[in-house]
Amino acid sequence: MLIRKLSKYLFFLTLLIISLAITLPAAAQMTITDIAISKPHDGIATITWNTSEATKSDIYFGTSSDRLIYHVGNIEFKHSHEIDLTGLQKKTDYYYKIVATNSSGQRVESFVQYFNTDEMKETTAPEITGLRVLQTIDTAAAIYFLTNEPSRFDIYYGFTSDKLDKHRSDSALRYEHLIIIDGLTSGSKYYFNILAKDEDGNIAERSGEFTTDAYHNYDQIKISNLVPENANQAIILPEAVVISWDSNVLATSEIVYGLDPNHLNNRVQASKDHQLSHRAELTNLNPSTVYYFKIKMSSSLNHKSFESQVYSFKTASLTAEYLRQYFKSGDILKHGNDYYYLYNQQIIKLNDDSLVSRGYDKSVAKTIADKYFTFYKAGPAYWGAYHDGQAVKSPKNPTVYVIDGQYKRPLANWSVFKYLNYKTSDIVIDNSGNLRNYKDGTLVKHSSELTGKCPLKNYSLAKSPNGTTVYLIANGHKMPFVNQKVFLRYGFKFSNVKTVDWGILGHIPDGQPII
Repeated sequence: MLIRKLSKYLFFLTLLIISLAITLPAAAQMTITDIAISKPHDGIATITWNTSEATKSDIYFGTSSDRLIYHVGNIEFKHSHEIDLTGLQKKTDYYYKIVATNSSGQRVESFVQYFNTDEMKETTAPEITGLRVLQTIDTAAAIYFLTNEPSRFDIYYGFTSDKLDKHRSDSALRYEHLIIIDGLTSGSKYYFNILAKDEDGNIAERSGEFTTDAYHNYDQIKISNLVPENANQAIILPEAVVISWDSNVLATSEIVYGLDPNHLNNRVQASKDHQLSHRAELTNLNPSTVYYFKIKMSSSLNHKSFESQVYSFKTASLTAEYLRQYFKSGDILKHGNDYYYLYNQQIIKLNDDSLVSRGYDKSVAKTIADKYFTFYKAGPAYWGAYHDGQAVKSPKNPTVYVIDGQYKRPLANWSVFKYLNYKTSDIVIDNSGNLRNYKDGTLVKHSSELTGKCPLKNYSLAKSPNGTTVYLIANGHKMPFVNQKVFLRYGFKFSNVKTVDWGILGHIPDGQPII
């Protein structure tokens, strides 16, 4: 009876919950409406919108629809919203989205919106800074200044500040301005007034004065303090040189240069604006090479041109230290269609099998130019998956081979194997068939055929007292491990490394680096 009443109670309770779910209104979806943006002006655009409930607001904006990297927000909860986007640039496309968050943390985002500043007007005048008279001569003056936005200028000048009856102008919109005023009277004081006008017609004004030289001292362009002036004057890099000099009058300049003093067919601009100090950097030069150059200049101040005599310089030789900025020990290099491992100042040629078996990816190889490649010495190449001195056998063939360059040399018997200081655990089983890539070499009947007169045991480990490099003694050579990781990968132990006087170790020929 109790169970029946309880069941009846639960039934009516379920009906009540279902009824409430049907009759209660669903929670209203928060919305963003009435988005509007003002006409941009002075780098500002104002965005307004409404939300269906009180929210705080954030706007994310930028010059790409998928990179809204700028943010501005308001933490006040309200229905009507207004935010200024500032720092806008002229003639730029902008994208933005609005994120509204209510007091419960519920968020809603607008679609990404778009506007541009193609017609944005500025009402702020440009700022004139850095105003200075660069140089005066007897008949001309050079005046320089900067503006914080692209501007054109007019300059009015004359003998008195209240009668500026002469005028020059430049209608190009620029940040950097150089005014050359010529046709002046020598030994005279002049006053000037500059009007800088931006694209929207806003005007800034600055004034100044200068005095022309009394004497005619600038009839020619002259240079001084030239570096380098000859092939042995200064230390120069292997592939670049900086040439600097001064001129007595403001001028533009260029360097013409080449390998033949009679055919200077390369050129680089040194000073695009009129300057007194000049600097040109020549790059992509060949090391240990004599180059010839001359300086060409022209000046709007005295309306003269100049061409120097032919000078020369010699680039420095390549050095290991210089090349380390491009190539480091352990890099895989590509030269032509071949690949190499760089070890200190040696290049170790690798074939496809030796690359793949060691996990190297051709895509990481650095292409090396001829002028760099010839600097390095060629080391013993890798002809396959194994390094020199390794004892290798096929899974189904009892013959043990010793790798010797591009050859696999079979050992005549077990005694030769033991005399070469190998243990059974040293034998590598060639499950991948890499032995097929080596040529058949001559039979090793005696250990000395491989070791020669080497004073240290074959397949032993050694280092000098003062060095850190560990060597494997194999095939009559000392073979350096390129790093600790390689040493451990081949299963060697540092406890087996013997310290050997360099007087002995140094006389053993260098062999293939183990990579």
